Amino acid sequence: NQSFQPLEPQAADASTGAQAGMPPMMAAMMQGASDAPKLAWQTPDDWTEKAGGGPIVASFSASGVECALIAFPAIMASAPVEQKIGIWLQQIGATPPSQDSLVSFIAKPAKIHAGGGFDFETYDFSELLGPGVQTSMLAALFTVDGKPLAVRAKGPPAALAAQKEKFIAFCQSLRKKE
Repeated sequence: NQSFQPLEPQAADASTGAQAGMPPMMAAMMQGASDAPKLAWQTPDDWTEKAGGGPIVASFSASGVECALIAFPAIMASAPVEQKIGIWLQQIGATPPSQDSLVSFIAKPAKIHAGGGFDFETYDFSELLGPGVQTSMLAALFTVDGKPLAVRAKGPPAALAAQKEKFIAFCQSLRKKE
């Protein structure tokens, strides 16, 4: 069993361009992922697409939910799922769960297959966090040409539940641009 370490999976080298006082991981994330595979998708009808930037390839909003297609920078390529889940738990202000709960949650992702040939491991944080949380998340991890990517949606649990089918449909629509 690995212990829960939420932010720094590995030390970054000087090439990350860390700003004064910014952890190397965060500096790398801010630089973006310019070598991300070019993707196409079908935006659900009631989602509004917004500009991306940095590691965000594209972002969307819908009924209180914010969604993003994320291309992880090289520093995150070998980071275990626990690290990514830990970062997202921090982003939504969630209290870290017990190590046993986290291990169990990560061990049983829902799996979906996209028409573009990608296999996703999806996580519904509401299952991990339980009732009474203000903010939760849906996340889908996948790889394209050896590059780690994710789709994540965050918002109130009821809003996420209402958008879950569209979240899955969005993931299934992803494909490489020709």
